[in-house]
Amino acid sequence: MQPTLNLDHFLTDDDCDIGDEYASVVDAALDMRRKFSSVLRQARQLKTTLQAKQADLEHERQRLELRTIAETSRNKLRQQSRRLRQCKDDNRSLRLQNQELASRLEVARKELEKVDHLRCTLCTVAFKDAMLPCGHTACRVCLDLWIGQGNDCPWCRRSFEVGDIRDLYLADPSATADALEEDGDVTDVISLASDSE
Repeated sequence: MQPTLNLDHFLTDDDCDIGDEYASVVDAALDMRRKFSSVLRQARQLKTTLQAKQADLEHERQRLELRTIAETSRNKLRQQSRRLRQCKDDNRSLRLQNQELASRLEVARKELEKVDHLRCTLCTVAFKDAMLPCGHTACRVCLDLWIGQGNDCPWCRRSFEVGDIRDLYLADPSATADALEEDGDVTDVISLASDSE
């Protein structure tokens, strides 16, 4: 066995004070270490809490953003729905107008059919306003062009003189069949109700 060395008898009182101070510094260092560990632990907890709060805030921001997008989309959808309703109303109105115009067109077509027999059979544009001695009728312009080619009827080929062409006037069916012109000639009156050819 080896002899142990007892150093206590070598130490003086001053040396004991240094040992006590050393022990108190070590205790203070250990206490500081404990406090630092506690502060570090609290900092980690605060960091975790802060990250959780940041995640919550981010989640809330995303919810608000989605809510804003949803509200904007709802507003756009409402506007488009209003426009669609307006287009449907306009379409319905246009359809009704189209039906009205179609019925008016049909009435006008029937009215035109009633007087279609009064159109010149040569040009089919102008109304008949002249009658040949044979009883055939046409517009004055067409007859003047025809007379340049010869003095016979375009339909029955009977000859006539230019002075034999009588002027015709359109009148109501209740009007007289003949009207006296200013120069005393008799002018035929064509009724709107029937064909005079």
